[in-house]
Parts: sequence; structure tokens; C-alpha cells
Amino acid sequence: MLRIDVEPAQALIDHEITTGISGLEPGQKVKLRAFMRDNQDRSWESQATFQANPTGSVDLSVDKPIQGTYDDVDSMGMFWSMVKKTEGTNPGVVRGNELKPMVMHFTAASDGSENASASLERIFCAPGVKRTEVRERGLVGTFFEPPGRGGVPGIVVVGGSVGGLTEARAALLASHGFTALALAYFGVAGLPKYLSEIPLEYFDTALQWLNSQESVIDGKLGVMGQSRGGELALLLGATFSSVRAVVAFVPSGIVHGGFPDDGPAWAYRDAPIPYISLDPTPFSNAPVGDRDAVTLTPVFLRELLIEALTQPDLTASTGIPVERTNGPILFISGEDDQMWPSFVLSEISVARLKAHHHPYSFEHLSYEGAGHGINIPYLPTTETSIKHPVDGRVYDLGGCPVKNAVANADSWKRMLRFFETALKQ
Repeated sequence: MLRIDVEPAQALIDHEITTGISGLEPGQKVKLRAFMRDNQDRSWESQATFQANPTGSVDLSVDKPIQGTYDDVDSMGMFWSMVKKTEGTNPGVVRGNELKPMVMHFTAASDGSENASASLERIFCAPGVKRTEVRERGLVGTFFEPPGRGGVPGIVVVGGSVGGLTEARAALLASHGFTALALAYFGVAGLPKYLSEIPLEYFDTALQWLNSQESVIDGKLGVMGQSRGGELALLLGATFSSVRAVVAFVPSGIVHGGFPDDGPAWAYRDAPIPYISLDPTPFSNAPVGDRDAVTLTPVFLRELLIEALTQPDLTASTGIPVERTNGPILFISGEDDQMWPSFVLSEISVARLKAHHHPYSFEHLSYEGAGHGINIPYLPTTETSIKHPVDGRVYDLGGCPVKNAVANADSWKRMLRFFETALKQ
């Protein structure tokens, strides 16, 4: 009797799953399909055809598909290779603060009939994780605490130019034994509408608030951000000595302007922080706010920024003084990042740290063939452009699905180990 085994039946989003098929004749072909609706109610699907081994079974961790949405042996290939079936241009499956579980359904068909099925529930919060909305001292965030009596490090998690409040990473950090504050800083009620002159003091307030919580070990604070949030994480580490560890996904070691309009993005002590200003010409045919147009030609920021970096003394005037950071730093970049050259922009910071003989450890994880969307592992990576929800333009993120999937899985595991070493040991 044909059977699909998916273990465990419920698991964290970032947990690797064991999938197998049994009850076949040796050499018999079987088609495995997976279906999922994300928390934006969009439909995704993957499929792969296998040939049973001499025992009449298939193990996705050792067996290569004959054909399908992925090509090589990969226990999680059915997950990251899912293709979106619902219309729309925005990639990704996680939106804002929606953390409801996502259910994957599997079917197996042999000899032309579907005769086996299984399901898997994928969750963002481990059982016992406590979620608390934070609306005090001007902060807009969500606080996640792992089960137990507390006494663990705290991490502030910030998003990028999309704005709003994104809770998934913070929820997963709490599921791995940290306290985490998912912090919005623009794009929600009570905060600035756009990324423009955001005062760094706001984040200092968040760090102080986090440090005051009973579940947090005093003085054991880290920050983590992605894209513009990665730039921000580096800025916070360079500005506030309470930050003892920094993780920056696809960041920039120089300060960029506001978004969607040019002008200072950040301010400190009532003064704007110097920033790089880009030529707006490449954006002239992509009108701001045109959120209904889905056929706009993608904007490639990478070359624009690489050209800007040739300006004399640019990094000296706008470079982030990461050497002031009171702890270790982990940089994560994609070498095919088309949104901006995060590898080059990270290396600017690495060079500063080397030049100043930074007393703490620092590491740059760069991934060949990966783009700007390095994210939570085992989510679909098949879309490599985004229609930005703030300015309505389409941006190329770079990378290819399989390389992005490798970067996601490896960087996430190494990020968790980094925080374990930097803040717990």
C-alpha cells in the first residue's frame, strides 16, 4: 500500500523535515506533489517524480528526482521549489504580523492515480512562547519570550524598507531560546509614514525597554536586521554600547538616503546622519505609488550603487563606524544581490573593522549565486523580483532559487549559533 511519511507532522518553519514514500515496487515511478496556502492566502505548489529504490521506497534525503520543480538530492526541495499559482508580483509567504500556521498537503500518484496523502503543519512559534504587544514609551513592537523562567539574552529585530511590523524572525528566535522584540519604526499608526529622518534614540528606548524585562539577562542585548534593517543594525551597534552582538542580513556598510524620497533616512541628537544620494534618473519611468501596475520594468539598483561607490571620499563621509561596536558582528550577503551590492557594501565594513583592529570577532558569510532575499529557510525561493509595497516599483532581487535556498538554510543556522556564542556563552 502506497504511503507518504512526513516527520514530524508539526514543526517550526525553520525545522528540516524528513519525507519518504513506501509501498512501491522496485523501480516503480511515483509523482509527489505538495500544496500550500500562505498567510496571504496565495496558493503554492511543487512536484517531483522519483523512481523507487530496490526496497520499493523513496527517501528525499538520498534520492534524486527524475524531474520536477527541483533537480538534485535535497530533503527540503519540495519546500523551497514551490511555485506560486495565485496572481500577484510580491514574493515571499510571510506578511506583517500574521503568524498563523501554514499547512502543506502532500499527494503521491503511481500508475496515474493519486492514492496516498499526508499533511504537515508548519508553525512560527514553539509551544509555550509568549507573545505580547508593546505600545508604550512611543514604541510599536511585539515581544516574544521563550517558555521557562527567563534569564536569556534579548534581541531587537528590525525590518527593511517595506516598513511596518514583521514578527516571524522574532517569533522563531524566541522558539530557539532568546527573547526577541520585533520593532516597527515607520509605516504603522503612531510612527512616521516613510523611512525619513528616523531618530536613533527611538531604538535606544527599545534597547532600554528590552533590557528592563524580567526575562532578559541584564546587558545581554543583540540586534538583527535585513536590507535597510541590516544597515540600521550596523548603525545601532556603532552608536549604542548596550548592543553586544549584531547580525546584518544583506546590509550596507554605508548610510543610504530616505525611502521612497531622497533625504536623510536617520537622525541622531537632532542632526541628520550623512548619506549617499543616488541619481533618480533610473526611476523616472516607474512612478511612485502606482501599486496597481504589475508590468513595470524591474529596477536594477546594483550597478547604480557600484557606480556611486566610485565617488571619491564617499565611504569616508557616509561609512558606518562599525569599529565602535561593543561586540561581534555577523554579515550575511548574496553575491548576486541586484537590489544593492550587499557583498561589496558589507566588505566596506569588514575593511573598517580590519583597519581598526576590532577587538571582537567578525565574519562575513557571502553566498555565490544568492540574491537580496536571504530569509527564513525552507520557504519558497522561486520568485526573484518584488513589487515594492511602499513605492510601487518592481525591483530585481537577484539570485536563483536553488542558490537562494542554500543561502537561507546555511545563514539561518549560523546566525543562531552566532547569537548563542555571542550572548549566551
